[in-house]
Amino acid sequence: MKIPGKYFRYLPLYPEIEGWGARVLDVGCTQVPVGQEYPAPGHPDDHHFNWETGRRLTAHTFVYITGGEGVFESEESGITKVKAGDVFVIFPGVWHRFRPKIDVGWNEYWVECEGELLEAAVKNAGLVPAHPVITVGHNPAFLECFTSILDTIQAEPPGYQAIIGLQSVTIVAWIRSLRQLVRDRKNPSNEKLVSQAILLMNEGLGGRMEWEN
Repeated sequence: MKIPGKYFRYLPLYPEIEGWGARVLDVGCTQVPVGQEYPAPGHPDDHHFNWETGRRLTAHTFVYITGGEGVFESEESGITKVKAGDVFVIFPGVWHRFRPKIDVGWNEYWVECEGELLEAAVKNAGLVPAHPVITVGHNPAFLECFTSILDTIQAEPPGYQAIIGLQSVTIVAWIRSLRQLVRDRKNPSNEKLVSQAILLMNEGLGGRMEWEN
């Protein structure tokens, strides 16, 4: 989809998807230019906030920053710088606030979601309130997790609520994968260890083994 300067949608509760284990509450994307008020008006009262007061939400929210920079702060993590290629996680019940730098701006995508399957994924991925900002880099497949949900909501195929609910779980899986990938790239010794492991396995098998990407 072609991303507009601002798009968001809040979804009603559909009882027929309660058994799927994951439900999207709202989704959106915003291009915040230099000097613009943040957040933009138009959000429901329980989601709108200002820097002075912050807010608390009742569900997990994943915010991916694809351009620009700013800050995120919560009662669990303190204040943390946010840059392009970072995703930050808003945890249920945790006070927080965030904003782009006024002289830089940023581009953001977000999905708010809940459900037992989603919560299990967050736990299994090791995502915790004390470390909400995660560097995942500029990854087209990860970005597609967000744009695909936006596309599906606009197309509204039959049963789309269940589709986007399960798509939201893939966001968590990608965060776990990309976080590890970034860590491995920062530690060159990991590549050496992998090479050594392949060599040992080749020797044990008595032959040559190909490493598939």
